[in-house]
Amino acid sequence: MGEVYLGLSQADKASEVLQQALAIRRELKDRKGEGETLDNLGSVYLLKSQYDKALETFQQALAISREVKDRAGEGRTLRKIGVTYSNLKQNPKALEIYNQTLAIQQEVGDKFQAGYTLFSIAVTYDDLQDYPRTLEWSKKSLAASREVGNRFLEYRVLNLISTTYGIKGDKERAVEFLQQSLAIQREIKDSSSQLGTLTMIMVFGSKASDLYSKGFYSQARAEAPHDIKLAQDVLQMARELKQPDKEAFVLQKLGRVYYILGDYNKATEFLQQSLKIARQIKELQTETTALSLLSSIYRDQGKDRQIIELSQRKIEIAREQKDPLSEASSLNVLASIYTELGEYEKGIELYQQALAKAR
Repeated sequence: MGEVYLGLSQADKASEVLQQALAIRRELKDRKGEGETLDNLGSVYLLKSQYDKALETFQQALAISREVKDRAGEGRTLRKIGVTYSNLKQNPKALEIYNQTLAIQQEVGDKFQAGYTLFSIAVTYDDLQDYPRTLEWSKKSLAASREVGNRFLEYRVLNLISTTYGIKGDKERAVEFLQQSLAIQREIKDSSSQLGTLTMIMVFGSKASDLYSKGFYSQARAEAPHDIKLAQDVLQMARELKQPDKEAFVLQKLGRVYYILGDYNKATEFLQQSLKIARQIKELQTETTALSLLSSIYRDQGKDRQIIELSQRKIEIAREQKDPLSEASSLNVLASIYTELGEYEKGIELYQQALAKAR
């Protein structure tokens, strides 16, 4: 029962049930069962980001696995110890533990768990920004997941491979792996993961914004209908699953595409919707991007007073995020507008504030 609550990410309920189970296992002197329960309890602490408690509990489980010569259990717990060290950003230690884990899993022929360990190694190299090794270990994990038919792991590995290619600038290959991942998620009816993958396909597969930023305006406009279709698919699912962070992000992307098309009315409509949601859920990055795009529209329309209002909000966000360079940039924009409006003293004052923040 504790494992069920753990699988549902109900950490408090899982902890309560597992503590009861642990007491029973100890009363029955069931050492193997005690070790398995401690392993699950450690997973609860890991889920709650209580890493010291997780390590302490996993070490107890590991000691029992070794005592009763449960090599498969030893490998399972070792991998979780490695994950804990990864979360603590102690990556060299994590890699050391993962290699020990892999040796045990290969010894006992546990190909299913070995796939997860290979994936953990790949994730650790990704965290270290060692992308050639990320791809190397991801592909090993992908082969292992396919060999044992672990579709859940397979799509997670495909997403990591895609992200790695995206970081390397190979967006076409990134989308190729995401499409494979999406097919699996649809097959196993994992709607939440589908939304994440569709969002990544939208990010990597949308070409209009990149082309526009490079000055290829006509090509950007030609790609816009494709990008709008991608975004609308994500938007529909985000609303169905009630994921406001994704909804705000996609609305902002749609605003950008309509801005590229020169349809300022639609662009403003989508950006205002994005801003409303982003403010409600305190999604500051999405809000900042939407504010910047709206400012560009108002600049083209000569609506200086509206830009002042938006810039003031961007300054508030920059201060909240303790980002002096962004604050200086917004102060500069504000100063230039006041100067254009003939309010020179206000402009000079703001330029001085911007200079002080930039230092």
